[in-house]
Amino acid sequence: MEVIATRDFRRCLRRLVRKFPLAYGTVDELINELAAGPRATDNRLYSLGGAQVYKGRLPNRSAARGKSGGFRVYYSIKQDTVHLLWIELRSKSQLFSDTEIRAIARDLYA
Repeated sequence: MEVIATRDFRRCLRRLVRKFPLAYGTVDELINELAAGPRATDNRLYSLGGAQVYKGRLPNRSAARGKSGGFRVYYSIKQDTVHLLWIELRSKSQLFSDTEIRAIARDLYA
């Protein structure tokens, strides 16, 4: 599968890397895992325009707190393409709503 990071995802990742420099390595591992398909531990949120939208957790190796102090990542899969939609700190996850995820995914598949 081809894995593509959206502009919003890249912008959020750049912001996180300023504080957590090991975030790039964690995202690289995620990309390698997603190339084989959705991860079994991730929750499927809904279908939108023929795409399945997932939410998963990633460890934050810079903070050394595991997944509980890690990142939340949203991605969608349609046919043989994975789109990385958004990444955020789990502790700040209330700042991003389900409506915003739907809007990003809708823009991709409209």
